[in-house]
Amino acid sequence: MAQPTPRMDAQQFSAVAATCRWSERALAVARDILVDGVSLPETAAKHEITAKHARVLITRFQGMAEKYRLLAFTQKEPPKQAPNDLTPFSNDLRTLRDKGYKIDQILTYLKENGVISSATSVRKFLRSNRA
Repeated sequence: MAQPTPRMDAQQFSAVAATCRWSERALAVARDILVDGVSLPETAAKHEITAKHARVLITRFQGMAEKYRLLAFTQKEPPKQAPNDLTPFSNDLRTLRDKGYKIDQILTYLKENGVISSATSVRKFLRSNRA
């Protein structure tokens, strides 16, 4: 029977494994299947666990690998769009809106607090952050 194709290389596996607190046995199961390409039934038998348990380990490890890839990407590649500078002012903006202040007055308040924004951005922010 042909061996399944490995799903990740050893370097990727090691990087993800370093972020988790799994037992050596659980990591060995995941490595056998994901890196070495050993079949699930063979791996389960080798480590004296059920195939279902091995499948659960693989699924969990793959989920951790996805989170690791996302974290690694965000650490090396900053977002091109600046984070919304209005978030720290969300309570203030809602209060001003609820008291009847117009958008141009809210923009003046923001400018006085060092935040340059547009009327459109403020409207969208207030719409998306309704309490």
